[in-house]
Amino acid sequence: MTKLQHVLKNSDSGARMAFAQSWGVTIAKLSEDKQIAKLQDSMLDAARVEAVWDMLNQDQRGALQMLASQRGRSMGLSQFQALFGKIRKMGRGEIEREQPHLNPTSTAEALFYRGFIAEDFQPLQGQLQPIVFIPEDLCALLPLHKTSYSNLEGEDLPEADEDDEDDEESVASPELALTLGRRASVALPVPAIVALPEVPQGAQFADTSVIDDLVTLLAFLRVQPLRVEGDSFLPPDAERVMPHLLRPDAARLTFLLCLGVSAELIMSQDGLAYVRRDGLQRWLNLPRYAQLRRLADAWLTSRTYHELWHVADLWPDDNFAYDPQLARQALLEAMHEAPSQAWWPTGALIARMKAQQPNFQRSEYDSWYIRGPQNAYLKGFASWDAVEGALLTFLMNGPLHWLGLLDVAQGAAHLTAYGRGWLGLAPYPQPPDPDEKIIVRSDGTLIASRKVARVERFQVARFSQWLGLRDGQYHYRVDAQSLAWAAEQGIHGPQIETFLRRQLPEGRDLPVSLLRLLHAPPPSAASAVSLERAIVLRTTSKEMLDHLFDDPKTRRFLGARLGDLAAIVRPEGVDALQSALLAAGYPLSRLE
Repeated sequence: MTKLQHVLKNSDSGARMAFAQSWGVTIAKLSEDKQIAKLQDSMLDAARVEAVWDMLNQDQRGALQMLASQRGRSMGLSQFQALFGKIRKMGRGEIEREQPHLNPTSTAEALFYRGFIAEDFQPLQGQLQPIVFIPEDLCALLPLHKTSYSNLEGEDLPEADEDDEDDEESVASPELALTLGRRASVALPVPAIVALPEVPQGAQFADTSVIDDLVTLLAFLRVQPLRVEGDSFLPPDAERVMPHLLRPDAARLTFLLCLGVSAELIMSQDGLAYVRRDGLQRWLNLPRYAQLRRLADAWLTSRTYHELWHVADLWPDDNFAYDPQLARQALLEAMHEAPSQAWWPTGALIARMKAQQPNFQRSEYDSWYIRGPQNAYLKGFASWDAVEGALLTFLMNGPLHWLGLLDVAQGAAHLTAYGRGWLGLAPYPQPPDPDEKIIVRSDGTLIASRKVARVERFQVARFSQWLGLRDGQYHYRVDAQSLAWAAEQGIHGPQIETFLRRQLPEGRDLPVSLLRLLHAPPPSAASAVSLERAIVLRTTSKEMLDHLFDDPKTRRFLGARLGDLAAIVRPEGVDALQSALLAAGYPLSRLE
């Protein structure tokens, strides 16, 4: 990384004069080389560094602490300025007039004209990108552990016992601590989590679309199960659902699946995902704010969704005890220390957790086998940023953002009203749901916005063709084929008519063409006759047949019902159905 001497050589005379005044050095009558040498000696003197540090305010210290916690002690210039304000570029004359080191317009500008930070370029994706950084040798001397509370007088602090000195020395080195099989206990700086002055550029504001997309997924699974492997849908099945989601993202779809399982709305069995009918209607009828809270609670306690396996550039081996709840709980506790009403730098929060509770996930830094981007195993406390730091970043940018609890930007975050309420930092919002109805068109097209009750849209999705999303609205169509599918689920024309009438404004009737369709006999029922051989399952009671249709192990092998005591068996499922019935203990007359 670039050192201070290089920064001083590339600074103009006006900037060097500002540095000199900030650091109490006289260089006015010296040559350029001697100015640089004297500034370098003074700015790399540990006692002077600490003295100048003590003159910084808390926001300026927090910015340096955050920047020092970043990889390479650097970050993109635009990102840094979005967090800590603009840096005005001035020549010597302007510097003498404006005195930016004494009268800065932003935290970033104060640090720049006092020599704590500098700008450079580094290659990124084939292009040179501007960055801001702390010179390597200067950063090594910064008393990053000191905060604005360090200068308070009159505090009676406990003194260390003489017997504790050996223990303190034994854990001073992370490598030694881990060799002894102890939890890492390293003295690290504890940065303050300062409020950012404005909304960062590129901010992604959270919403509650996770509810709408989960309803879509539940409706899809209610009509047809999808194949799963592990905690994800198989790619071909995922591609069938994706076009119907407001946020068509594969990682988020996996999260939706695990969230549905954790909230007891979805079940996975024999490689297939199904809707759990018990409790589904109750969740669908809840107001949106209550639905969101239940999902957030389900995620917090979930053991189905393993975030570590979804962090980019990490490949954990399945050979250690991983508890996904630990990282979630540690992060939420730390977020209580962040500004609740403002944006704040995520790097500072992560650095604070590293200093205060580094062992929240791993207590032994060599016993977990996790590979990084170069396929090398990440071991030792030196891997903390690559593992725990990356995991915390994913939790904020992934689940907490997807759940509508956290707005995010590059290197920054902000709790939403739901997030503050869920964490107990403010009353939990309870806005009323809008009372918007489904639009019914004469051609059988039905249009539902996000303001339509979720339970209503779920019902529509069961008896209509899915036409996809247009301008954020769900489009469906009722036609002969969709009515045939609905009939297989026990949903018939008169029920659909009653449902659709509830959606109409007072005084308006359903289109005549749609009424004819709803009351028409099944397609070609009078003009087509066929003789087929079929295998029939018969039961001795209606309750037994109902149970077989409700049980996923047997339901997928059954076709149409033939009254209360019999049903058609799908030809390809005869052997599998016999095995399932015998395994469940049903008395069965075998087919010969």
